[in-house]
Amino acid sequence: MFKTARFAAPLAALALTTSPAPAVAQGAEALFGAVVGAMIGAATQQPRVVVRPSGSSSAQRETNRLMQTHLNYFGFNAGVADGVVGNNTRNAVRALQAYLGMAADGTITQLQRDILSAAHARASAPDATTQRLISRSPDGVRAVLLDQKQIALGASGPVRSAGYLGVPPEVAEAIDEIADSSDPSAEQLLQRSGFIQLADLNGDGNTDYILDSAASGSAFWCGTDRCKVLVFVSTPSGYARNDVLLSEPTPASFRCIGSSCVLAQPETTMASTEPVAPVQNALPNVVDASTGGLPLLVPAARTPSLSSHCSKVALLTSSNGGFATVASTGDPMLVLTEQFCVARGYAIDTSERIIQTLAGLSTAQIEQQCKVYGTALAEHVGTLGSQPRAQVLRNVGKFILDSNAGTEQLTATAEICLGTGYRIDDMAVAQGTALLLVALGQPAYAELLGHHLAHGFGAAEAPERAVEWYRASLDALAAGEAAVFAAGLTERPQILRAAVTGIDPNATGTPTKASATLPTFNVVKE
Repeated sequence: MFKTARFAAPLAALALTTSPAPAVAQGAEALFGAVVGAMIGAATQQPRVVVRPSGSSSAQRETNRLMQTHLNYFGFNAGVADGVVGNNTRNAVRALQAYLGMAADGTITQLQRDILSAAHARASAPDATTQRLISRSPDGVRAVLLDQKQIALGASGPVRSAGYLGVPPEVAEAIDEIADSSDPSAEQLLQRSGFIQLADLNGDGNTDYILDSAASGSAFWCGTDRCKVLVFVSTPSGYARNDVLLSEPTPASFRCIGSSCVLAQPETTMASTEPVAPVQNALPNVVDASTGGLPLLVPAARTPSLSSHCSKVALLTSSNGGFATVASTGDPMLVLTEQFCVARGYAIDTSERIIQTLAGLSTAQIEQQCKVYGTALAEHVGTLGSQPRAQVLRNVGKFILDSNAGTEQLTATAEICLGTGYRIDDMAVAQGTALLLVALGQPAYAELLGHHLAHGFGAAEAPERAVEWYRASLDALAAGEAAVFAAGLTERPQILRAAVTGIDPNATGTPTKASATLPTFNVVKE
């Protein structure tokens, strides 16, 4: 049995406030109220507001109702579309304005209203161009808003500030730069073999990019025997660009430290757009006999980055012409990987929407305190690959009951920390809070645990256990449980089930009866 004090002690760190945490001896129940109440009280216990007639004309209320409908469509939660502009609507407008890069004051301008309305019309009945934009952007349907903003402001060309074509903005701008001075379009360049290569060049665990302009076939970028190669390495402040003349580059062609790269062949010089920072310690030249004596600049053992992985997946999805559908499912692991990244994006978006309702809490505070969940639930996460799902959930259920924590507040806190974990690439936090949500009666989140076990992010690969969690989520959806990821994509459960069937020879593709040994909680919803 997990003792109350054991849960209360780490949970005390979750008081996302600058005031001292109450002593554990005061009791977990009082502690949780002080801790989590400060964090999410505004998000989950809003006072009842009595709305009285405002005198607004029926035409104005209809205009407001349409605005609320459009905000909700793009994931900016305005609440019920009733035509009454309240706190939820103003918060949604602020979120829209921030996304568009405009002053976020909560009062929508006519220009912003026109952008929102026109983008909704395009996205709800997309033509081929809009459909490509949606399928190739990591922002999904929201990318139409940014494109519509450019149209409204008289700009032209693709949106280049929001990860155009699924790559970081700095890389996207370089792709556009090459495309603007050659015949192939940016989309065509990405489909050409050898144009873009992905690797971790500076050993920071993030994806770096190599663009070989030779693929453009343009004399503008090439000399007699070499073409310009653009190397982008990740830094805490973005991606730093290094340019070099080189023929047939590969990741092994470069040695990168921080934001600076040099060629592995010293006789060739590198031209960098950024000053080279002084190197404090040279990279060790580690020679491994198993590699034929090739120097290894980066240790082989490394925690994989889901964020970087999803960047690669976005590129692959783009080159394939969009996400897999029921009619076009191929490699089941690729399909599951695509959907893993989709779910990750929705989890981050949900977290950020809840955080917007909090006051006085910095991003650093939330990140630091959410890590407590990774530590508190590490023991349970560690059993995902070895114990049956029902046993894991029974243990987490005891953990929750011993905490004496309110289920609604704990659920909202877990939603915040789930997205935070994915955003900062902390798989312990992400898995721990996903497991907590499932145990709190949110079975749709079991999909995430299936993804982690199938792909080995934060957990050892365990395909049979992965299928068990996948099917629990899919069976719950088939039984009427509300979707928590991409609810508007009605065929998504079918896509997932087909892919799960492809990785499990025993999967029937039909819903299974829920195990009678699963714990249940008597949660009273007001």
